[in-house]
Amino acid sequence: MAQNAEIGNLIMRLNPYTNNRLVGKGGSPAGDMDVFMALDPPTQGGDPAATILEMQLEVDAAYPGEWTFKGQPHRLGKTARLKYRFPVMSGPTAAATVLYWVEDYVLIGFEDGGI
Repeated sequence: MAQNAEIGNLIMRLNPYTNNRLVGKGGSPAGDMDVFMALDPPTQGGDPAATILEMQLEVDAAYPGEWTFKGQPHRLGKTARLKYRFPVMSGPTAAATVLYWVEDYVLIGFEDGGI
């Protein structure tokens, strides 16, 4: 289904740390994120042959808290934490090499979570 790919594309595009977004903050250029943490070595943008089985995900189906978004509290009943990594590059050109990889997380919260 198109929406499956598109929601993934949206999350990747919203990531504030990859795709050279560190440059404007005084940092080195950064490459595309990789969510397939079980694979080594890492691959910019992720290995196209990898599956959900290579992702590292934590889920809390009875999340008791609230997140504040735009000043308004939102009750969350289910949350997920997805680990990912992105490369920090030696420069902004296509010939740049990977200096090192940074690991971080994407948090996803479902309001009410079906409860």
